[in-house]
Amino acid sequence: MQIIWFYYALPVVLGIDIPATLAAVLVLSLYTGAFYAEIVRGGVNSIERGQWDAARAIGMRRGQVMRYVILPQAVKRMVPPFMNQSIIQLKNTSLVSTIAVADLLYEGQMITAATYRPLEVYTMVAVIYFAVLFPLTLKASNTTSPAPTDAALPMSPHSVTDLNPASRRKPGPTGQPLRRSMGGSRLSPGRGIE
Repeated sequence: MQIIWFYYALPVVLGIDIPATLAAVLVLSLYTGAFYAEIVRGGVNSIERGQWDAARAIGMRRGQVMRYVILPQAVKRMVPPFMNQSIIQLKNTSLVSTIAVADLLYEGQMITAATYRPLEVYTMVAVIYFAVLFPLTLKASNTTSPAPTDAALPMSPHSVTDLNPASRRKPGPTGQPLRRSMGGSRLSPGRGIE
C-alpha cells in the first residue's frame, strides 16, 4: 500500500514527479528503518535497570554506560531480529514490481509476456528467490537458537556431588571429605551433622 501511495499519490500532493525507482527505495527504506529502530529500542530497553544503575554507581557517564555496558549486551539480543527483518525485507523487494520497478519478479513478468511460458519463468524466479533466501534463513535460525547451557548437557552420575562444594574439600583420615558440623567449628570425617 505504501509503495502505491508513494508512487501515485505523493506526486499529486507535492506537485513533483517521483521516479518509480526512487519511490521504491524511499518506501522500502522508511519501512525497514521503522522496524530496525524498534528492534534497537527494544534491545536497549531489554537490558535490566540494574545494569544501568551499576554502571552509573561506578562513575560512568551516560555515553560510557551505553558504549561499554548496555550496547554490548543489547547487540547480542538484537542480532536475531535484525537478521529476520532483513530476510523479510528481501522478500518485500518483490512488491516493487507493482510500480514497474525492474526487480526479479518484474523481469519474470516481462519474459512471460514475451514467451507465453509462465510456468517455467515463475518457477525459475521462485528457484532464484529460494537460492538467495534459504541460506540466509538457515543462518538466521542458527543465530536465534539458544546456545546449549549446562542444564542441557548430559550429566554423569557423579555430577551432582561434583557440584556440591562440600565434596571438593580435602578428604579426612577416613578418605571422606571433611564437613562442618551443626556447631560450626568442629569438622568431622564423612558426617555433616553431629
